[in-house]
Amino acid sequence: MRTRLDLQPHARAAFRAALALVTSNFLVSVGTLLAVVLARYHAVMVDLAVGGRVVGGVMSSTFASRAAWGVQRALRRLRVVAAIMTVTAVPPLLTPGLPDWLKMEQATCGLLMLGVFLLVSGRHLRPAVALTIPGPRSAHGAGAVPGDPADPEERPDDAGHLARALA
Repeated sequence: MRTRLDLQPHARAAFRAALALVTSNFLVSVGTLLAVVLARYHAVMVDLAVGGRVVGGVMSSTFASRAAWGVQRALRRLRVVAAIMTVTAVPPLLTPGLPDWLKMEQATCGLLMLGVFLLVSGRHLRPAVALTIPGPRSAHGAGAVPGDPADPEERPDDAGHLARALA
């Protein structure tokens, strides 16, 4: 059985804020994608920029929820994805000829992911996630690795896991 991570109040608050920023980023990206589809605005650069934001939003949402459960690999991956999404927001801002609404969306998402990166890169979260106790390895054979997404012990078992982890 998966052991619930008991987070310190400051770490729990940081994860709540990071999850709120990741969710906001995802909603802005999906809203922009829907607007692009409904307006039938299909410039290649716009499709790539908005589509990339949605994919990044899905990845960061997954990693953020798993990191809140104390999975070290997810926290590490969230840091990397947040840094990459922050950096990739800059080229569309500097590209001439792109619509202003796209530049605003890219700037908004870049700033949101910068906030995520700053929150999850702080020293206060490292000890909290490092204390995760892995489940028993014997149930999955000798090759089971804690933090492995294929390991059922590392996956939350229901939709309310995040609310319980942050409560």
